[in-house]
Amino acid sequence: CPYQRGVPRLEARQYICFYEKDEDGDEARNDTLLKFAKYDFNRIQMMLQQELSNLCSEWKEENIESRLPYARSRIVECFFSAIAVYFEPCYARACNIYAKLLSTLVLTDDTYDAFGTYEELQYFTDAIQRFDIGVIDELPTNYLKLVYETILNIYNEAEDKMRKEGRSYAISYTINEFKKLAEAYFVERRWVHRSYVPTFDEYMDTAMTSSAGLVSVCQALIGMGEADETAYQWLINTDNKLHKALNKIARLYDDLSTNEAEEKRGLVCGTSCYMKQYGVTRQEAVEA
Repeated sequence: CPYQRGVPRLEARQYICFYEKDEDGDEARNDTLLKFAKYDFNRIQMMLQQELSNLCSEWKEENIESRLPYARSRIVECFFSAIAVYFEPCYARACNIYAKLLSTLVLTDDTYDAFGTYEELQYFTDAIQRFDIGVIDELPTNYLKLVYETILNIYNEAEDKMRKEGRSYAISYTINEFKKLAEAYFVERRWVHRSYVPTFDEYMDTAMTSSAGLVSVCQALIGMGEADETAYQWLINTDNKLHKALNKIARLYDDLSTNEAEEKRGLVCGTSCYMKQYGVTRQEAVEA
């Protein structure tokens, strides 16, 4: 497992064990360093456990699972993703904001892929573009109203915190990317509705956005005071190499993991699009 692809904080736990059991290196081993490494790891672990407990309690109070049974309950996974980005105590608030915002991506994805009808999602996509609680009554079903209200409430909570610091721009940029994500989800749902399998190139034009890679990074920066408006402008620049690589890697890794399962559910996947365009087998498409 290459170091740059791991989660350093978790790997630190392994290295503590290696360092402690290194009998050949007793003379070089610094027991004071080892003691503080253990103390630091345990202290932050306890802090994160408490934060997760609070987050789960708050999520349970919203009763999302029973009110939206079709949606995956992923608040723990969202928190784990957040602490993979930043575990340091100074980013505790950022971690909380990011975990909640990641949950809106899961909720939105499931609404488009697993439950909403094509006609319902037309209304929902339009509402997302307007991003205003005043249009909630235009949504045709109660479950869509709940999804919409939940998303807006989580973003509004984050905006209240950012406004006090003069960083409302962080929310604005993120919402704009979230709107693009919803549009991309709807294009993919239209393909399913029309039983249309695009070419791989056409698929990637939309799927690069539906990977949610860029919007998730925008969300991650919200609670980080170091991320000024210039950072957001740089990030969303479509000529930015990071922008392109981020979306492409996020999309292709996701497709490789889920392609057969999604195809069985009637969804459009990059693997099948590649097979169609180039006339190759599934294995050849995966390798490409």
